[in-house]
Parts: sequence; structure tokens; C-alpha cells
Amino acid sequence: MKKLPFGVNEKPRVAETKAVAIDIEDHLGNSIIHVNTWWSGEGFTVQLEADNGRTDAIDFSWQEWSALKLAIKAIQNA
Repeated sequence: MKKLPFGVNEKPRVAETKAVAIDIEDHLGNSIIHVNTWWSGEGFTVQLEADNGRTDAIDFSWQEWSALKLAIKAIQNA
């Protein structure tokens, strides 16, 4: 292995993550949702960019995502 540059402790790692973006138009205006999986594979980040300048992001582990889907189903069935 070639010697790494000064200050670099290990070779670069390449992630096998996935990302997707989708455009939405609804009564709130236009927005884009970005979803990126984590390097660890244990979850994902959802980012919302609204045309009014608002940007929100939330991280979900796969277990949290499963729990959220159950909670939404409970609301819909109530």
C-alpha cells in the first residue's frame, strides 16, 4: 500500500448508500423531499425543502420507521 499523505490516518471509504429526491406540489406549495440512507445501513434521513425557504430534516432508524408506520395506521383506523 502506498504511504498516505501527512495527517491522513486511513484510506478513503466508499459508501454504498442510496438517495432519492421527489418533487411535490400540494396546497402548501412546492417542495422537494430527499431521502438518504445512512452509511451504517441502520436508517435514513428525510429532508424537506419547501419553496418558502423552510428546510426540515429528521433521522429514522429502521425500527423507528416501523413504529411510525404502526402509529399512522392506528390513527387511520381510529
